[in-house]
Amino acid sequence: MARPGSRRQLQIGTHTRWVPFRLELHDTEPMLDPAWEEIVEVSLTALSIERPSEKSAPPG
Repeated sequence: MARPGSRRQLQIGTHTRWVPFRLELHDTEPMLDPAWEEIVEVSLTALSIERPSEKSAPPG
């Protein structure tokens, strides 16, 4: 998806509301930032490769 150290922003939708999140790829474990509310580690399988785009969450 991106070169190590670069960033892409994605947005996922849930049944209740939009949840913004940021995906970062690192070669090593990043330092913890006290401003972070939650941190998760997940596996990702890209089903397609598309040009990155930014979209706004719907109001509310």
